[in-house]
Amino acid sequence: MNAARMFIPKNVSDVNGLGLENDAALTPFPWVSIVNSFTFMENIVHSDLYSSWSGRDEPLQPRFIDNINIKFTYKNWYASHSAHFSSRYFTDFDNTDSVRIKPQLNACVGYMFSDHFDFSYRVENYLNAQDYDFQRPLPGLSQYVVFKNAICKKGELEMKKFIETVGALAILFVGCSENKTITSPQTFSIQSIVAVTISVYL
Repeated sequence: MNAARMFIPKNVSDVNGLGLENDAALTPFPWVSIVNSFTFMENIVHSDLYSSWSGRDEPLQPRFIDNINIKFTYKNWYASHSAHFSSRYFTDFDNTDSVRIKPQLNACVGYMFSDHFDFSYRVENYLNAQDYDFQRPLPGLSQYVVFKNAICKKGELEMKKFIETVGALAILFVGCSENKTITSPQTFSIQSIVAVTISVYL
């Protein structure tokens, strides 16, 4: 990775990979659930062209990745918090330069009108951890308003029933986002997105 934080791919003879993944779910109470996904990956480079690369870790590949999510429910309301952790990874084939990323933390609160209609507000990466996917920076702090509706006879009725409320909330949210006029070097760059998700069940 050069000074502009752009990874420059290079040909190697081969990479031997070994991985292990484990998923676990726990429901200690009816109103709380915990889900954890853990991944271990070992990718070792073997190069005939560059002897110093042999036996080194493949760049940009952390060995450990862990995702944990905890969700609370109360009647039709729910709230969740998730965390994404990864071990350090190297940015060069000689494994001399490494990067350690802050945990990515996300929070969500929502309301289920029924099994077919759902409204939620999410804040993702609220610590604004900066990471890269090869040469492209990944999103920082961002927020989302999401409406989900399943298309079926009951879902169509619910969509018609709530469409005016949904439209008003979407307009209000976008209006508040666009009318932000205070700027300063200390202000986080926030992405505001209103999304409508429609699922079709046949």
